[in-house]
Amino acid sequence: TRMQRPRWLLGACLWLLCSTEVWTATFKLALIGPWSCDPLFSRAMPTAAANLALSRLRSDTGLSRGYWYDVKLLDEDCSASKALTELGDMEGYGHAYIGPFSPALCHAASLLAQHWEAGLASPGCLGADWPNLPPLPQPSRLLFSVLRFFRWAHVGVISAPTDLWVSTGQEVASALRALGLPIGPVVTMETNKNGGAQEALRAIRVADKVKVVIMCMSSVLIGGEDQRELLLTALDMGMVADGYVFIPYDALLYAMPYQDIAFPQLTNSTKLRHAYSSVLTVTMASDQSFYEAFRQAQINREIRTAVSATEVSPIFGTIFNMVYFVAKAVEERRQAGGGHWVTGNQLIQSDGGFDFQGFNQVVYGGKEGRGMQAKYVVLDSDGDRFVPTHTLAPTHTHGPVGSLKPLSHTFIFPGGKPPSASFCWFSPEEACSGGPETVSMFFAFLLFCALIGAFIYWIKKYKRKA
Repeated sequence: TRMQRPRWLLGACLWLLCSTEVWTATFKLALIGPWSCDPLFSRAMPTAAANLALSRLRSDTGLSRGYWYDVKLLDEDCSASKALTELGDMEGYGHAYIGPFSPALCHAASLLAQHWEAGLASPGCLGADWPNLPPLPQPSRLLFSVLRFFRWAHVGVISAPTDLWVSTGQEVASALRALGLPIGPVVTMETNKNGGAQEALRAIRVADKVKVVIMCMSSVLIGGEDQRELLLTALDMGMVADGYVFIPYDALLYAMPYQDIAFPQLTNSTKLRHAYSSVLTVTMASDQSFYEAFRQAQINREIRTAVSATEVSPIFGTIFNMVYFVAKAVEERRQAGGGHWVTGNQLIQSDGGFDFQGFNQVVYGGKEGRGMQAKYVVLDSDGDRFVPTHTLAPTHTHGPVGSLKPLSHTFIFPGGKPPSASFCWFSPEEACSGGPETVSMFFAFLLFCALIGAFIYWIKKYKRKA
C-alpha cells in the first residue's frame, strides 16, 4: 500500500496537469483611466467595478474552460503630456490594455500595444485609423446617426478646459468631419476667468447655421459644474428660447439613469430645469436603472461598500462592461484559434457573435472587429425626470451607423426645432461643398439671369422687326 500511494498521487497530479477545467493560464488585463481627474471618473469606483466583473466571469459557463482573468488598475494622469510619458512605463502589466480614455493618447497607446504585442481596447480611439478593439459603441457613429435622423449637419463643440475634454472635443469634431459633416466651431470654455461660458457660447451664436452644440464635459447630473455654468449662461443669453439644442457627449459613455429617477439638481433649481429642457441626451439603454442595479449588487454583497448608489458615477457600469467584453472577446479568439494563446493582433480581429448580461443591459460583440455593441436611447427631460423619445438599435443589427426609431413620446424643443439641412451632408455618394442653400440660390440666380437675358434678346428682336 505504501508503494501504491505515490502512484496514486502521481496519477492525480498528471490528471490535474491535463485537466483544462482546473489548469488554466492567467490572462492579464490592464485597465487605464483618469481616475482622479473628473467627477465622471473620480466617483466611478473602478476597482470595485473590475472585481465585480471578474467575480461574475468566474461563474460564466462560457468561459469556464478558458483563461483565468486578472485586472491591474493603472492611472492616467490628468495632464496629457505627463500621461503620454507615463504610458511607456506600463509595459508588462497586461496581455490586453483597456484604455486609455483620452483621445490624445490613442496614437501612442496603439503603437506601444503593437510593440508590446498586446491587445488594445481603448474607448479614447474615436477614429478607425489605429488597431483597436472598441470596448464601447463608437460615439461618433452614434452622434452621426442622431444628427442624420434630425438632419442637423451644422454642429458646434464646446469642451471643458481640461486636457481630457479638450482632446475629446477635437477628436469628436474630426471624426464627424470624416463622416462628411461641416463641424465648427470647436471651442474651449475657459473657467479660470469670468465670462468664459459666455465667450464660448458667443462663438457658437455667431457661427453660420449652427444650432446644435455637443458638450464635451461631465454632466451636471453627476456633479459636473462646468455644464451647469454653460447651460445657465445659455439660458441667460436667450439661446434656449432661440432654439439651440445641447447634446452631452459624456452620456454616450454610460447608461444615464432614466427609469423613475428624479434628479435633485433639477428638482431644486427652476432655472436649471428650464435650461435643461434644451438638452437632448443620447445614452446607453438599460433594463434597469444604474442606481437600482448597484443597490441590488450591494444587497447581494457583490459590492462591499456603504457608499450610496446615487453618489457613484454610472461609468462604473461601463468599466464592468468593458472588462467583461474584453474577456469574452479573448475567449472568442481562443476558441477560433483552436485553444492557442491569444495575442494582441488576434484580439483586435474579434468576430464577436456573442452576447452577455452587462451591468444593467444586454451587450453584444460586433462582427469584424467592430467591438462592443449595445442599444441606445434618446431622452427628453420632463421637469426633473427623463422620458425616452427614440431608440437606437445596435449597429450590428442595422448597418454601420444604426437605426433611430421614434417612440410614443416626442422630443419637445423649447425654442423650436433647429432647421434641417440637406440630406447630401449625410450621404457618401453626394457632396455638399458650400451648403445646400447657397448652391441652390446660385443656380437659381444663374437661371434668373438666363431668363432675363432671353427676355431682353426677344424684346430687341421684336422691336427690330417692328
